[in-house]
Amino acid sequence: MTDEALEGCFDWQTLQRGKVYAGQDRVGKPALRELSSTSISVVATVTGTTTYIVNLFGDLETNGSLWLSSRCTCPVSLDCKHGAALALTLRDSFVAPRGTRQWESTLRGLVDELEHAEPAVTAPSGLALQFTFGGRRNAAAQLAAAHRGMLARAPLPAA
Repeated sequence: MTDEALEGCFDWQTLQRGKVYAGQDRVGKPALRELSSTSISVVATVTGTTTYIVNLFGDLETNGSLWLSSRCTCPVSLDCKHGAALALTLRDSFVAPRGTRQWESTLRGLVDELEHAEPAVTAPSGLALQFTFGGRRNAAAQLAAAHRGMLARAPLPAA
């Protein structure tokens, strides 16, 4: 379940809010209700203003596209941020295919966020990545540790 597939099922803002909830571990343990070769149904609680019950339904269409929909006990009810958080939690609970690196996925999400953000200034601005490695830990372990909750966009100082 790629970010692109999820963007086809949830609007961009809902998906971003769902990412925050999923990242804050607000999704309870999902319970599988139905599973077949082309469909899945899962239920879980998601803690927001209160605790909501979310049902997520997914179907793999004959053309290979993914269809997802969620029903929630929150006031929005259909395809809300709680449903997006559950979908993201399910996706992230599976092992990534060989060749997919967690840092690439995180960086892709950051770039997507920047592309969808309202421009803060009219002049083009730069983008820089800062990596700091030290001690005896290997670079991959340090990058993984740095990635957890620390990769975010920030404005560059004025030149």
